[in-house]
Amino acid sequence: MNNLNNSAILAEFAEQAKNSPGGDVYIAACYRAVEQTWETKDKLRRLVERVQAKRNLPPQYFVNLFFRCLQYIEMNYRTAVDYPADLSSVKSWIKELDIILNDHAQLLEKLITTQDTTTTIYQRYAGPKAILEGLWPDKTLKVADFGCGGNYGLRGIISNQPFNPIVDHTPHKLLSELIKSPLNITSALAIDKDNPKSSKAKKWRLSCSLYPSEFSQMPALLEFERKISHVRRVKFLQQDLQSVKNGNLNNKIPGFDCVIMSTLLYQIPSDQEKIMASAGGILNPDGIIIVQDFSLKSNNKPSLLQFGIGWFKKPFTYRTFMMGKITNWKLLEIFQWNNGRCKEVQAGEDFNQFRSMIKLKA
Repeated sequence: MNNLNNSAILAEFAEQAKNSPGGDVYIAACYRAVEQTWETKDKLRRLVERVQAKRNLPPQYFVNLFFRCLQYIEMNYRTAVDYPADLSSVKSWIKELDIILNDHAQLLEKLITTQDTTTTIYQRYAGPKAILEGLWPDKTLKVADFGCGGNYGLRGIISNQPFNPIVDHTPHKLLSELIKSPLNITSALAIDKDNPKSSKAKKWRLSCSLYPSEFSQMPALLEFERKISHVRRVKFLQQDLQSVKNGNLNNKIPGFDCVIMSTLLYQIPSDQEKIMASAGGILNPDGIIIVQDFSLKSNNKPSLLQFGIGWFKKPFTYRTFMMGKITNWKLLEIFQWNNGRCKEVQAGEDFNQFRSMIKLKA
């Protein structure tokens, strides 16, 4: 890894130490520990260099994935540590990083090199549900979920699980009105490279789904998994979307009304066009693609997104987009969310255009 990449990753650790995800004090302390000891921890720098030589990750995603991998090790291997309570200070993280780099460096490197963040949050499906309810309030729908993670989204929507309260700044609280009604999804397909039912995938999913300061929510998360476990209408396809050739996912997959991609593309921006093509290839002629991510519309190609914006520097950088024949295959920005937890929403720049398309029930 050249000095420019090295500096970019260190700068990102420093930035997220100041503006940590969700304002989490444990993550901030960890990143400050990395920042303060970067020059003296040769093992850490060499590990980062080896990972980047194998997998050139954007700095923001590298830092995000780095912490998820540490959390996985804390939850499954560091049983003597009361996590996260014992790791609230920079000093405690400096000591903990030494232990992990001595005892678990090989595992940490393997995780960063091979895993992708699987932040499976049902709340993130409020935006897609609102769009589908607005466009097709009475239609029976076929919906696919690319990068489904724990397969929460479609199973939660089908079983009409409620979302957590949302502070709704959209005109006339339109999003809140739209998500009240159940969707009639008769056929559903969830796709991910890992089977969410495997014990390995579940351990990884739980290590990614909560910030340390949110660990008190773990019982509720496990209860949610239990509530949706009975839903059998969602078929699962184990498929690495990055390995699909020429956008041809599967000729046998029927036409869908919608393909949802929630917090997927920011991890693999170089494969964005390929995965968008795969989604378009399984849509029916009037179908749409819904994308939610930390992104903006591309200045160069209206059917693509641009990434690399500061996720945590300012609010409302997590956004909901839609595209299809109805938009002339241009991405429209419908909603902006305060952060990736999706508990506060405002209208996106193309909200009024969406509002003109939808069919509200009387």
